[in-house]
Amino acid sequence: MAPRFSWFLFPLLALLFCHGAASDAEIDVPILQDMTGKSPATNNKKQYAVLYLTGKELKDLKCHQIAYYDARNVSANCNNAPVFNVTLRGSNETFKHSEWQLIYTALRPMLQEWQANNSVDLANPECPKSLYLYSYLAPDYAFNRTKLGRTCTHAIVTGILNILYEKGCNNKTRIVVGFSEVMNKTEACGGYRFMKQNKITVYDLGSRLQNKQLNCRGIPDFEMLG
Repeated sequence: MAPRFSWFLFPLLALLFCHGAASDAEIDVPILQDMTGKSPATNNKKQYAVLYLTGKELKDLKCHQIAYYDARNVSANCNNAPVFNVTLRGSNETFKHSEWQLIYTALRPMLQEWQANNSVDLANPECPKSLYLYSYLAPDYAFNRTKLGRTCTHAIVTGILNILYEKGCNNKTRIVVGFSEVMNKTEACGGYRFMKQNKITVYDLGSRLQNKQLNCRGIPDFEMLG
């Protein structure tokens, strides 16, 4: 009888323990709010982004500001970027955005250095539990660039996942995205839905809804807009 009783008891105890655990939002939102204070030195405080890999306490980190297409000296845990002051138009517009730069310039060397600092055996490297990307403005999902995949939302969904896969961290590292302000509600909701469909956790820090969801009530799906 003892083995059968323990088989019943252990899952029950685990359930009771987990019931009191903090929700993802209770953990994620304070981290994202702390990231809002890690803005780079720029005159336009509304156009910047911060990329953070868990492992060290964010409050103790000084984020390294990356330069345009220059990954030298990136921090393993925390980097930030402004929207770069370059002239790019049309389908190339997104290339100057801060999120695009952090993903395609900083993330790969960040992960490489993070794994070197946190892995006992580099043949079986460790992975950060979570990857946080904060941008003041909601990641762009401009309708005229979505078919080309040239939006920051596509960079989050495709770029981050591909780099995690390269480093053996796919399905091991949570991707969490947060933003403070929405400029175009229809486009923001299209990007929000696209990220959530790909199992990326997204928060609108200015939202009054539970768990900081973006309020897309009444906004049609992007596919319905033709």
